[in-house]
Amino acid sequence: MSGKTLAQLAGEIPWARSQIGFYVGGAVPDAAFVKALIGATVRADLRERRTSEAIRLLGLAQRPATAPAGTGHGGAQLDVITLQTQQVETYDRLTRSLEKQADLEHAANNSAKIVMVMLGVIHHLSQRVHDLGQERDQLSARHGDPAALEMAQDQLARAREQEQRARSELRRAEEKKEQAERLAARVQEQVRQLTAELDLLRTRTRMPGHAEVVVEAAPALVDPDPLGAGDPVADEIDQALERAAEINDADAHLLRRITDELNTEVTPLGVSVVPDNLPDNAETSAPAPDNIAPVFTAPVRDRSPGRDWLGPPRPAVDPMRSDGAMAGVSVDAGAVEGARSRVAGAPAVLRDTHGAILAMVFSPDGTSLLTGGLDAKVRKWDLATRKLVGKAMGTSWIRDRRITNSVNALAVSRAGDLLAVGRGFEVRLWNPITGQLVGERMKGDLEYDLDLNADGSLLAIGFSNGKVQLWDLESGQRSAPVVFRHTGAVRAVAFSPDGTLLATAGDDSLVRLWDPVTHQLVGGAPLVGHTAPVWAVVFSPDGTLLATACDGAEVRLWDTATHQLRGQSLVGHTGAVRAVAFSPDGTLLATAGDDAEVRLWDPVTHAPVNQPLKGLRSPIASVAFSPDGTLLAAMDPHQVLLWRVEAAGFLERMAEAERIGKAGDAARAGQLFGELALELRQAKGPGHREALRARRDHGLWIGRARDPIAAVPIYTDLIPDLQRILGPDHHTTLEARRELALWTGRAGNPAEAVRLYNETIPDLQRVLGPNHHDTLDALKERALFNEG
Repeated sequence: MSGKTLAQLAGEIPWARSQIGFYVGGAVPDAAFVKALIGATVRADLRERRTSEAIRLLGLAQRPATAPAGTGHGGAQLDVITLQTQQVETYDRLTRSLEKQADLEHAANNSAKIVMVMLGVIHHLSQRVHDLGQERDQLSARHGDPAALEMAQDQLARAREQEQRARSELRRAEEKKEQAERLAARVQEQVRQLTAELDLLRTRTRMPGHAEVVVEAAPALVDPDPLGAGDPVADEIDQALERAAEINDADAHLLRRITDELNTEVTPLGVSVVPDNLPDNAETSAPAPDNIAPVFTAPVRDRSPGRDWLGPPRPAVDPMRSDGAMAGVSVDAGAVEGARSRVAGAPAVLRDTHGAILAMVFSPDGTSLLTGGLDAKVRKWDLATRKLVGKAMGTSWIRDRRITNSVNALAVSRAGDLLAVGRGFEVRLWNPITGQLVGERMKGDLEYDLDLNADGSLLAIGFSNGKVQLWDLESGQRSAPVVFRHTGAVRAVAFSPDGTLLATAGDDSLVRLWDPVTHQLVGGAPLVGHTAPVWAVVFSPDGTLLATACDGAEVRLWDTATHQLRGQSLVGHTGAVRAVAFSPDGTLLATAGDDAEVRLWDPVTHAPVNQPLKGLRSPIASVAFSPDGTLLAAMDPHQVLLWRVEAAGFLERMAEAERIGKAGDAARAGQLFGELALELRQAKGPGHREALRARRDHGLWIGRARDPIAAVPIYTDLIPDLQRILGPDHHTTLEARRELALWTGRAGNPAEAVRLYNETIPDLQRVLGPNHHDTLDALKERALFNEG
């Protein structure tokens, strides 16, 4: 078979689809049909032999053996019609499977070719980088021609960038080859089953000319040795890399399509074919369920109100179950709303026709997006119209008559009046408002990443030689004579929101936190745990968390105060994770990388918040939230996608407030819960379960912030509503009464506290039991105030 569908054949030969299906299903055709079919499905060099053989078989089929006398034909004719209908449907499914089989073979062959080509390219580029590095060092040592030295630096930067691109395309090709082979095994089983079914259905003869699948050879990628024996120019390497990327992109799209089709179609396997069976229809069969990413169990939180004074914490009970009943102090928002979709709908698309996009950053006012790429320029997109506006910032390499470096990193100050642009061996500063250059070039080794602190006074740059430069932009001088160092290339740098920390990471798999003022390593040691190069670092908006992502498909969250891991790693990506971003309110963490998917996580529970966002064709180099949190941008070299993000719900805001409190800022947590309690009272009423919980958490964190005097009236106002709505013997009501006694005593009224304990403890003993931990804790607390 050729793998063509009935619809395709109907467009190539002068027979209707129903007629073709009738003949293909087993009816004996005429010679004209056979010749036309062979002409449409068989290679030219095989047609004459196939036609001769087909005509011979057709002659045999047109002289069938005479049926025995007395054989009935009425019911048999109906059975034959039914069987022929089933044959047409089965044949159509088989042709679709054979199309997939041919496509997968094509993709696997392409990937194998790309692997061979990229290995050769990488080998050559490694040598080229070595040679150009020596040439640059020699020119520098001899204090030779500055123009020649600059040219050598430019060529070295370009060769290193090309080597990175080649390694990325090599990884993609290897992954695609494995994926194509896995899918091919599934399709092969599908073909085997459908072929067996078709053999059972055919009762008269097989169609001639369909003995094998004819698969055209995959188009040539590039010469297997594109570099030749001489020293190739970088433009030739770029062409090979661009061609590899195009084929990788096309095949990746093909593999995603086939995977989706295989996951949604149902193939009749092992079904006995009898005249009464209705033919299966792959297009109307129920789809297989999607693979749902696992939701991680939320950690149990300690909410013992007396923890600060009454010894070690104890396990707490979740305050509200999904049925709405209050059972303890606090609920984990992720456990309730963690899987709620925050991003929905088709994304908007930004495509730059000037070349590949390598970097992006939102303007601080959120009205525009700045992008930079291979043509060494920075362009501004109006987010309202999704169009380019204004004049590009940068100089054209054609006008300069030399090779310039692509824009591979961007950072903007919070005021929006300073834009740092990384271009290989140099960093330039621009005023994006006026489009004018600011200051002189800052040069060094190949630059990988950069970041500005909030007020734009400090600039950090990470280099391929393992150095981090910290520049004081107000004085124009470096802020320290000795730069920070790693033992491998530095691929990520980021300032904390308040500017008191600088995080750096890279190929040595270590994450370091520096003090930008004293230039000392904070904590005296790096953060250890990653086992692969770290590609991205980002602080949470409040600075209490640091997210790090590595080549091993892993994302970690660190407590910036203790330098300890916060919970388990975020696992779900199938390739290197190269980009991370927090939403401005801190309730979402976006991650992306080589699997071309964007994943959203709850930073508190570590649970996924959305199904993975798809639509990009290549590894994702950057993700970012707009300053107001309403847009999420993700970028590959071909385009930027923009998704609309819904605002965080009340439960998510509660989880964030609690995380802030657990991180040590009880006063801020109390303030946030107070705001939530007021909003929930107005939106849902004071007796709504979420309002009750927010009111209680408000009092709890105010008390923990060592302001028990302010906590007492909150509980005094809350407890009557708990007794009325939940009942006087509900666990939450009893716990709130105990907490009121505690804060009353801490507010300086131990006698009143003892009286409240005396009223509450008998109810705790009666409802919960004399040995329940809440009862025992209440007894210990009363004893403390009695002693006082």
